[in-house]
Amino acid sequence: MRSRLKTKRSLPYLANVIAVTIENQRLAEERREQAEEAWRLISARLAHKIGNQNFAAKGLLDGLLECSLPDDAKELVAHIRQCATAIDQVVTEAKRFSGPLTLNRTLTPLAEFVEATVGKHKIANWNVECTFSHDDHDLTIDLDTNEIRHVLMELLENSQGFRPNDAHIIIDTACAGPQELEKADLHGEYAVIDYRDDGPGVKRSDKEGIFEPFVSYRQGSGLGLSIVRQIIEAHGGKAIECGMEHEGARFLIFLPLQPGG
Repeated sequence: MRSRLKTKRSLPYLANVIAVTIENQRLAEERREQAEEAWRLISARLAHKIGNQNFAAKGLLDGLLECSLPDDAKELVAHIRQCATAIDQVVTEAKRFSGPLTLNRTLTPLAEFVEATVGKHKIANWNVECTFSHDDHDLTIDLDTNEIRHVLMELLENSQGFRPNDAHIIIDTACAGPQELEKADLHGEYAVIDYRDDGPGVKRSDKEGIFEPFVSYRQGSGLGLSIVRQIIEAHGGKAIECGMEHEGARFLIFLPLQPGG
């Protein structure tokens, strides 16, 4: 009898704990969205100002390169010009992050597209070896090929940044199974790009932040993985990292299966 009364008294408490937890999660997500929107506005303004100044600087440097300069001075100016080009790439990332994303979808054979995209970028020149495995060669997805290409290149550059010499990457494409869906807390039918490298992996304490804007654990703008998340979510999918520290990074990229896909 006492046990039954105790259970009855504890139910309202448990319900209250669950309600508070759900509300806290909602508020946390709301704060994240507000912070990200603020970052987008800042990124747009900074990208515009920096881009204009960098354009002018590149023009001056190009003028210097056309002048009669000592070889060592010309070499230095050429190096500064390369740095200005690198700044342009950061500005482009900031503009991409801050602007609206409009998808131009086409039905695309996923396995064929992934393998061709990686091959075209001459990974061998980065000392990076890729191995492909496709459980379903006929898997066709309605996606924006330019945007998904950008996702793949961000992941490859991320791996290369941590392991510039002799990195090995494995990329699988398949229909997502129950275990993968559970990892991402997803329900329904999805294709998954399972991307793994043999770098240092992601620390447990860093996993929550790697998709946040301006968070970087290597040299870079810190926008790459946040753009990956933006692109995948625009497709109705989800990107997660579920590798083990010291065993390499593992990114699961989920894309919803469309009718006829």
